[in-house]
Amino acid sequence: VYGWSQLEQRGDSFGAALIMAASFAGLIIGTLFAGRLIGRFGARSTALAGVWVSVLAAAAIAALLHAGYADPFAIAALAALAAAAIAGRL
Repeated sequence: VYGWSQLEQRGDSFGAALIMAASFAGLIIGTLFAGRLIGRFGARSTALAGVWVSVLAAAAIAALLHAGYADPFAIAALAALAAAAIAGRL
């Protein structure tokens, strides 16, 4: 979704690809650490923390896009954080 908005707002296909690749990388990295986090803090605490981190990252992306600041690197970093948080609650 974020990559599509980058493509629509700026016509930047490289930025869209960067954002989508960062989201995928965040999902993979988050999956690698999710088991350790669940073992240490418990499944419920990890899921709640993952939900809140994901919500905050999505809100920050929405605020950046609404303000017209569509820098692909900032959005890619936040998208990777959101994807890693989603992986932690699966």
